[in-house]
Amino acid sequence: MDDEQLIKIPSIAQCIHILGQYYPVKACNSYSELQRLIPCTLPRISGLEFKQASPFCDFLSCFSTRDLSILNSLINRREASIDSSHPYLLTLKNALNIFNNMPLLQCVSDHMWIELDSEPNPAISFFLGSDSKVQTLNDKVYMFELCHQFQNNLRSISGWPQIECGPYFDRLLSFLGDLSIFSATEIGFMGRANTEQHTKILLKPKKSTNISEILDICFSLKNLTSAEALKISRIKDLFSLSPVDSTIGLSLALYSNKTLASIEIVPVYREKDQAQYIEFWDLAKNLFTYELATCSAKDVIWSTQHNELKLISKLHHLKFSASSSNAMNVKFYRDLHFNRITP
Repeated sequence: MDDEQLIKIPSIAQCIHILGQYYPVKACNSYSELQRLIPCTLPRISGLEFKQASPFCDFLSCFSTRDLSILNSLINRREASIDSSHPYLLTLKNALNIFNNMPLLQCVSDHMWIELDSEPNPAISFFLGSDSKVQTLNDKVYMFELCHQFQNNLRSISGWPQIECGPYFDRLLSFLGDLSIFSATEIGFMGRANTEQHTKILLKPKKSTNISEILDICFSLKNLTSAEALKISRIKDLFSLSPVDSTIGLSLALYSNKTLASIEIVPVYREKDQAQYIEFWDLAKNLFTYELATCSAKDVIWSTQHNELKLISKLHHLKFSASSSNAMNVKFYRDLHFNRITP
């Protein structure tokens, strides 16, 4: 599909606006310009991140690396109208140009996530990842090094302070001790132009890994208050009682002076098991009543139709992390799919 055909497809901004007429989606104006640029069918998948006590949701889109040239072409068509009032478009253009000039990074990654954070701390972030099921230790180290180079180049061209969060492999080895039970799926640069810059690394443990091992990494199970212990018990119950297959992810945030860990619980959606998938989220809402007491979590599946497009959003996964005050933060995510309706 060429650029002219893509331009005729509704943008992500248009589709989210249509979805918002029926469901509680509160998008943020700070990233609407970028959403207006992207045809809704170009990303592999998009999503929304909901945080406690925030009226807005963050936005994410995942692109196959082979489609990044299309995205770059769409930006170039807009180049004459891109100025300092569109900082995210400028940063995205820089990131795509850096990636295009790193052929080795293109060899070890097959997708890029772009994340747009809402107020009060708007920012654009980039995650490079690989869906490879076979990843040697050398593969991991090599990907860490190349992503480190990508992120430093982006900091430099964007004029952001050079805050050192690496070397990634050494820091992971020091924090986790044993990397053999994990595969590195995504490495992200949280592109804030201040001291809150950090690197996110998403690791997938092997199936034989016990959930208690991951929870201990995230929350240090020996030093919990009674309230925290109760929540840990509920996370275990959610995973063990899940009526559908569920996977675990370990998300590490590497700051210049600290490392924070989070656990992700991801139920596997299969259309034939939709009823059980809804049961999973009913169980989650019973276990985490306060955290999921929001209209955005009320309905598991959102669906509507617009001309030749079907717009679908499902509750996708939960993320649990410790805060600086040792309380537990809970986020939940919805996916976004925009599918063409075939006659």
